[in-house]
Amino acid sequence: MDHLRILKRAWQITWKYRALWLVGLLLVLAGGGVMSGSGSGGGSSASSSGGNSERWRGEWGKQWGPGMDPAEVWQKIAPIVIVIAIIVLALIALGILIGVISVFVRYVTRTSLIQMVQHFEETGEETGVGPGLRLGWSRSAFRLFLINLILKLPVALVMVLLISTLVGVAILGFITESGPGIAMGVLVILLIIPVIMLGIAISVVLGPIIEVAHRACVIEGLGAWEAIVEGFGLIRRNLGATALQWLLLIGLGIAWTIALIPVNLILVILGFIVGGLPALLVGGAAAAVLSWPWGLALGILILIPFMLLVVGLPNLALSTLATVFYSTTWTLTYRELRVLDVGAPEDETPEVEGERLADSVDAEAEGVDPSES
Repeated sequence: MDHLRILKRAWQITWKYRALWLVGLLLVLAGGGVMSGSGSGGGSSASSSGGNSERWRGEWGKQWGPGMDPAEVWQKIAPIVIVIAIIVLALIALGILIGVISVFVRYVTRTSLIQMVQHFEETGEETGVGPGLRLGWSRSAFRLFLINLILKLPVALVMVLLISTLVGVAILGFITESGPGIAMGVLVILLIIPVIMLGIAISVVLGPIIEVAHRACVIEGLGAWEAIVEGFGLIRRNLGATALQWLLLIGLGIAWTIALIPVNLILVILGFIVGGLPALLVGGAAAAVLSWPWGLALGILILIPFMLLVVGLPNLALSTLATVFYSTTWTLTYRELRVLDVGAPEDETPEVEGERLADSVDAEAEGVDPSES
């Protein structure tokens, strides 16, 4: 397999096939881009001391009165509780709705990218955005979801179980407040790091299996489990070629991330230059008329849209190109793996096949035996 030729061909398709950009943009907006990530944050809570509790009860007594009827208390706070509950429920419902729509769009666009590149390589014809999305609107999109669920969910559950168990054991060790218990807790906490590294390693191994299984599902029309089996077998029979392509993509991803550091630094500086003057003017005027907190708040509100335009839009475009290139590379890689698997000549690319087919058609039209040419 000529890995560099595949990468070059993938970039040519990515750059020239503009309809892929819009489909890839939808995939990135749905959270499926190769540069997408998620983070989580945590918080801590502390219990009040006895003095604080007494002071709080004293303030409560002054506000509500000693021996106040709970029904009267509820009557006072009920409207606030109801409003907060409605807002929380509305936000949860909105989050669920956005999540469902994102998952739906993500797998339809993934399927579309695979089908559009496959169709282009087979026929040489580009597919528009609308027809391309219709290609993605198929059972294969749901099967891609099932493939990810089958391969990723068990790993995620095992990781959550292991980390939860380790955290529980560490907490029990700290609760004892003894030297051995605290030492055990610290040791167990340190064990979380190799567990996380193990999860990352498993995800890296699953990466090419998922990509190949996706294409076996979409291109061959296989079911979810059949695509997983086929993808695993195809990789096993061509392990060296697949591993090298995977390593090349990882290397390109690292290089891409490093290259984006100075680019984003320049964009941030440019964003401050473009948005800084309007923010200073509006913020300064508000600070002079009202107060400096109002000026600072309005200045930040003016600066944020400029930063989103100057920094966010270029990153969105770059992420779209990277996502389309990544998907196209794996589609071309799958096609090459299929060629290797059936024992066809390795240098027989789709372009060469298309040229030979065209020559054969022209020769037949001219009344010449194609075998003589």
